[in-house]
Amino acid sequence: MVARRAMIVEDHAMTRGLVSDTLTHNGFEVAAVGSAEEAVAQFDQWDPDVLLADVHLGAPPSGSELALILATRAPHLAVVLMSNYPASHLVREAKAIPAHTVLASKAQVTDQKTLVALVEAALRNRQPDLPDAPVTPSSSAEEASQLTTPQMEVWRLIAAGLSNAAIAQKRGTTVAATERIVTRLFARLGVDGSAALNARVAAAREYIALYGPPEQVL
Repeated sequence: MVARRAMIVEDHAMTRGLVSDTLTHNGFEVAAVGSAEEAVAQFDQWDPDVLLADVHLGAPPSGSELALILATRAPHLAVVLMSNYPASHLVREAKAIPAHTVLASKAQVTDQKTLVALVEAALRNRQPDLPDAPVTPSSSAEEASQLTTPQMEVWRLIAAGLSNAAIAQKRGTTVAATERIVTRLFARLGVDGSAALNARVAAAREYIALYGPPEQVL
């Protein structure tokens, strides 16, 4: 039997390794990369049956944009898109994704069996029966559901300890553009932007309270 091939695109090294190990142990041949750029470069040579991508990869393009790019090369490609962020962000991503795509919050993927079920569902062009993601009843959670995808990503990078300059470099944007996003983010979260250090600490604490500590960003 020819092994099915999976491409994993995940900028968190630990998560990338766990997903890779799970699929390898379940009979898949796996290529695991940390960025959309690497995925595009390796895609034709690897020719995967299924793509598993984090919606938010730290730098453009996003996982959903990557899926659209790769689907033009391989219309048969099955796709699994996952995110740590609120369900509202997944709904937004669903407006522009290729066929054969399964969407899931990482909070719903609590074990290896569920992960494999997601992949199998995508390969069969079906939607899996997933448990509801846990809801965090707080004003911060409500505000987070209204944030744009760039604001969510900048928030994650702030929680990881990056400066505005480092965030701009990571995301491939200008420092001025990053500062505008940070200002709007702080206003939305209700943290005091007049004291930059305190505001960043407060924003980081809010992020960690909702989503846990982000993995170190390189």
